[in-house]
Amino acid sequence: MRSFKSHQLTAWAIFIVLGGGYLCVGLMSPVWFIRLTYEDLYTEWGQLLFFVVVFLLAAALAIGGKAYRLFFSFLALAALYTVMEEISWGQRLLEVETPDFFWENNIQEEMNIHNLFTGPEDTLLKDSIEFVLALALVGFGLIYPALLRYRLGLAVWIDRIGIPAPPLYLSPYFVAGAGMELGLLNFNEAEVAELLIGAALAFMCAHYLLLGPPVNARQIQVRGGMLSRKLGLFMISVTLGVGLLAFGMTRYLYSIPAWESRLESRIINGMEKYGRRYEYKEQWAQAADLYNQAYELRPRSALLRQLVQAHQEAGNDEAFQLYYRELLEQTIAPGTYKSADVKTQLSLMESYRRAGLTEKADYHLQFAYRVARRWVQKEPGDAEHVYLLGLTEQYRGENLAAAEHFRQAAELDPENDKYAQAYRVAMRNSK
Repeated sequence: MRSFKSHQLTAWAIFIVLGGGYLCVGLMSPVWFIRLTYEDLYTEWGQLLFFVVVFLLAAALAIGGKAYRLFFSFLALAALYTVMEEISWGQRLLEVETPDFFWENNIQEEMNIHNLFTGPEDTLLKDSIEFVLALALVGFGLIYPALLRYRLGLAVWIDRIGIPAPPLYLSPYFVAGAGMELGLLNFNEAEVAELLIGAALAFMCAHYLLLGPPVNARQIQVRGGMLSRKLGLFMISVTLGVGLLAFGMTRYLYSIPAWESRLESRIINGMEKYGRRYEYKEQWAQAADLYNQAYELRPRSALLRQLVQAHQEAGNDEAFQLYYRELLEQTIAPGTYKSADVKTQLSLMESYRRAGLTEKADYHLQFAYRVARRWVQKEPGDAEHVYLLGLTEQYRGENLAAAEHFRQAAELDPENDKYAQAYRVAMRNSK
């Protein structure tokens, strides 16, 4: 009896290897997950190749079969369409320039149809399509075959109008694919979903070619477990073949300098995107790790700011100070060091304090204090100048002197509550 189920066990084993493998990589090494799943990389080629298999098998069922011919004809065309959409109808491979229509209307500015409606960012339309697709996958891959097994009315009617049910042992592929389409892990798991659905449809077509409809055990009864073992061997062969070809096609693209640069750029973008997702989840250590790797490959001031924040939030004080100093060197214009603006000098002081550069912070504080005194001597009736002198004294720890200057500023400009508030705070701190 066990031999009759060898193809089922094989399908489950392949599901565990694929689904479990991607899950482990995603949790343990986000960078490798990015390298596996981004555009024109291993997983996308795997999707494409599985759908090539679906096209060939569905076409064979449509041409040579009698039952469900219309459905398998449609499935063959849908698989061919999916393959061409995945490669943007050959645009990237052939280096075809994007026509004006797609530049203006395609969210990703490529020659494909599905990105006329949805793109990489969340929108109401995209979320709605993903939800409907997830429901369809669960309905087609789990509910329908389960109901048909028990010959319940609606399922029998659907079968009679020519829609075949997937074998129930393939339901884990469809259910997992549905969950991944919804982005429950908030990662790039939709790419894995497409791989699993492509594999499930290929195995379904192979099942119908070798064993017939799942509810019809006649062929197995006649020929024993041979067909089951043959189907299991086919599943293994197809999965290994798809994996090897996907690996080879990706490595071939990496051997072309222009493509290597393009692929690495996409991976860096992926690191930054995933870093933002970790930020959203307040998983700052993981965000910092991704930003570190992205910054090493493509240094940018905007990314450096995110890296600084991630290290600060994660409590990595040494790394925070290291990168914050680098950020200061990149962003502080040389002319600001000698600026006669008190606020500028105080801002520099705070920045250097955050970076742990005490001597530089003290230098700018003293500079601000001298500038503030000079302005008050020149314009003693200017409330803002008096207030800024008090502010520099407050940073110096001279709370009584600061309070006195805040009081004077409040008397000079009683309409400005900032001065009175500063005075109250300074008086509390001086006690």
